[in-house]
Amino acid sequence: MAHTFAITDEVRDILQRSRFADGILFLPAEQLERPLYERVNKVLVGAGGTWNRTARGHVFPDAIDPRPLLLHAIATGVATHRQQSLQAFYTPAALATQLVRNHLALQPGHRVLEPSAGHGALALAAAQYTSRADILCIEIDLSAVERLKGYGFPVLCQDFLTLPGRPVDCVLMNPPFTRGQDMAHVLHALQFLPPGGRLVALTSPTAGLGTTRTHQQFRTTMQAVGAVRSQCPADAFAASGTRVRPALWVLTMPRQHHEEKTRVPSL
Repeated sequence: MAHTFAITDEVRDILQRSRFADGILFLPAEQLERPLYERVNKVLVGAGGTWNRTARGHVFPDAIDPRPLLLHAIATGVATHRQQSLQAFYTPAALATQLVRNHLALQPGHRVLEPSAGHGALALAAAQYTSRADILCIEIDLSAVERLKGYGFPVLCQDFLTLPGRPVDCVLMNPPFTRGQDMAHVLHALQFLPPGGRLVALTSPTAGLGTTRTHQQFRTTMQAVGAVRSQCPADAFAASGTRVRPALWVLTMPRQHHEEKTRVPSL
């Protein structure tokens, strides 16, 4: 799905005359013909809203202010699908709970890292076992950063790939999938794991299965650290608006991997 799409002047006019208050966008009082409403609704859903019959408007989550995207659409005639542009297919809470319960043995004091944390589903699941102060979230979307801070997590607002490695007990991650970003993020995450550190990562279903250099490097590295690959259920991300069936990678960092990285070559 494209991240941006053109809208007509008629749609721009409706957006211009709409009103946003207390997290709800209210369309003009007039009755819109169905085709026009559907085009307007596409813009509002793309900005993060959901029609709510009771509220009689499109409701936006607390962490999302749609006005910058909508003003841009009105000014340029080009709307943005927020979720697609950020690859913001957040981990459903039920799946996050299952991943932590089944694949980690968290204890109080364990240091946890969630890169590309989104709305913090994985971090919240981990917080059932260790202090939120020990769970570091990395996120580039400012609206999501504010939500994570509200939950009481330490948060760094930056691209995870630019973050220097630091030792943690485990990494829980659901990175963006497109253009090999998932593989790059998982490989970068290995730098944060000391021997015995645990990684639980979701990736696209094809990560490591292709023939490109990126896929080959990912496959070779994951085999070297003893990663176990499995497939999530078909409907694992249905609640997040996608039918993609992610792959699940789980590993415990072996000591040998670190020794090989730090060994000084002979002259």
